[in-house]
Amino acid sequence: MDVSGVSQPLDEAQAHALLSDMAKACGATTLRIETHHFGAGHGLTAVALLAESHISLHEWPEYRFVAFDIFVCGAADPEPAIELVRSRFPQAHVAARVIDRESQE
Repeated sequence: MDVSGVSQPLDEAQAHALLSDMAKACGATTLRIETHHFGAGHGLTAVALLAESHISLHEWPEYRFVAFDIFVCGAADPEPAIELVRSRFPQAHVAARVIDRESQE
């Protein structure tokens, strides 16, 4: 999911809370969340390790852009997390694509 036109950079606490809320929205179990800030004005990366896989966030504040990847399996569903991001960034453009990687046997 690509979010462009983000009004303000995220701080580590906001990124942590957002990934936690996204995992809950998916119906996933959060094991741990790690963040790494690249310094003032240089954005951050955050990853939520889930029992069902992971969700990552990469921010480029100089471009007002945030990219998300949501990987889940089992009963977890990424669609509610996509809607959550749309609601958290109401003035931004959110482009989301869902790829079903269900195994074909």
